[in-house]
Amino acid sequence: MLFDILISRDERRCSSDLIIDFGLTRNELRYILDPKDVYGPDFSGGTFRILKEKEEKQYGEYRTLRLVLEAWDNYWGNA
Repeated sequence: MLFDILISRDERRCSSDLIIDFGLTRNELRYILDPKDVYGPDFSGGTFRILKEKEEKQYGEYRTLRLVLEAWDNYWGNA
């Protein structure tokens, strides 16, 4: 449970850092977290495959991708 709390705090901090400090676009964030989400299922590259698989098993979704994109949307709007 403590691990989940720390991960959540880290995810929020990382989301904010990516959004504010680097000014990445929404598609750039999608590409960094899951290139297949941008280029389709046949794309051979991947960045956080193990994290994605773990979260899909644990939460039924790639939670980090959703949280980061929600944070981007909240900060920048749906631009």
